[in-house]
Amino acid sequence: MAKKSREFSELVRQQKWEKASNKSFEKLQKTVKQDFGEDVQMVRNMEGIAKMSEVLKDFIRPYADISQNKKELQRLLETAVTAWDLALMPK
Repeated sequence: MAKKSREFSELVRQQKWEKASNKSFEKLQKTVKQDFGEDVQMVRNMEGIAKMSEVLKDFIRPYADISQNKKELQRLLETAVTAWDLALMPK
């Protein structure tokens, strides 16, 4: 049997990941629509728009160096997410 090329194996892996990712997104979308109504629109990885994970990393970067361990870094991220959510809440 001929050995598969690395490129082919990578392509198959990427396709499997995309299929699983799409399935997860559809499940999340269904849950959100059930909880918040059908008129809720969800988007993912819009071209030209920064990913939230990257924005949060940039947001905490000045403080990340003072984190002593993984647990403190996790707390910092949780605090950043909370601050972000509070800033977006209606007055």
